[in-house]
Amino acid sequence: MTPVDLLNNLCHIKGYHEPIWENRRKVTFNSTEYLLQDFEKGTALHPYLGDEQQRLALHILKLQHLVPEHVETRTLYSQVHPGVPQGFLQLWVDIFPNQKVIPAKVDVTPRQPNKYVLRVVVWKTSNVLIDERSLEITNDIYVKGILSSGESQNTDIHYFSLDGEGMFNWRFVFPFEYDSIEKKIMIREKKHFFSLDATEHQDTARLVLQVWDNDWFSADDFLGTVEVDLHNMPLPALTKRECGLNILDNRREHINLVERRRARGWLPVYKLKGRGEKALTGKLHVWFELLTEEEEKCHPAGKGGEEPNQYPELKKPDRPSLSFTWFAAPWKTFKFSIWRKNKILCVLVVWFLILFMSFLLLL
Repeated sequence: MTPVDLLNNLCHIKGYHEPIWENRRKVTFNSTEYLLQDFEKGTALHPYLGDEQQRLALHILKLQHLVPEHVETRTLYSQVHPGVPQGFLQLWVDIFPNQKVIPAKVDVTPRQPNKYVLRVVVWKTSNVLIDERSLEITNDIYVKGILSSGESQNTDIHYFSLDGEGMFNWRFVFPFEYDSIEKKIMIREKKHFFSLDATEHQDTARLVLQVWDNDWFSADDFLGTVEVDLHNMPLPALTKRECGLNILDNRREHINLVERRRARGWLPVYKLKGRGEKALTGKLHVWFELLTEEEEKCHPAGKGGEEPNQYPELKKPDRPSLSFTWFAAPWKTFKFSIWRKNKILCVLVVWFLILFMSFLLLL
């Protein structure tokens, strides 16, 4: 990894905003401005030192008091498959002269992760757009939550949503193991079906929330997503009106859910366009709560709306009746099923009827 990549990774781990580069010689890191000339003033520069941006990132990394020890990585090979890597060995070697006292051994016993439970209550969705490629005029909306540990959960389905509004009152419950020093989720899984032992690795504490349209006879339509880093999550908007893609900007206020423990509000969901630009496709009203294993035992809560239904108590969502939707709200049906996609045609039809009626009156 290059020094710039390492600096971005450090921001991700520490929960800082990403570095803001004004040019290759000037950057703002963790609210502090750094100039390359401040580090290299008065020194003779070699003509092959490398890129200025990489040098500045390296100077900043040296100020962060990172672990100075070097971890060696060596590739393992086998005579059965010559030239094909069979894995990697990482080791840390200390070499001391015989004339000096050898310091005490370093305790390298692996840290035991702490157990946590993440609860996410999905209250509702709003302004969810229908896929333009779909011929349907309504959405059968459901929300999917995926933790970086690999576990995923779904809400139930809100059928026949005309305006993108879905009511859920649904609770996700994600238990996971967390290393507070590395700030990573511990994941144990078997890489292959025939693997005897599970492999342990770490990943960023990240939750992905997705909005889908349930289809009966084809694959479900993807409507939007939002990714939440538990260490650096965007502060949810207090109201639906304030919720937009701007709250995902790194320059806006972010919070550390591991320290704050609770957060509630509106988050935007989006799709990526052809050039990687985000397009707002809906809004999610959610509530986050992070508990330790002991706290979860004292205040248990079931998934979805199951018992024990508490902390908070989730009432059944107030959804319209599935039958006679067209007759119960004819104007709403016309607005979202016909007017939204055929505005020009509707205007032309109205003008034609007006002219036709005027012609009949003149006869």
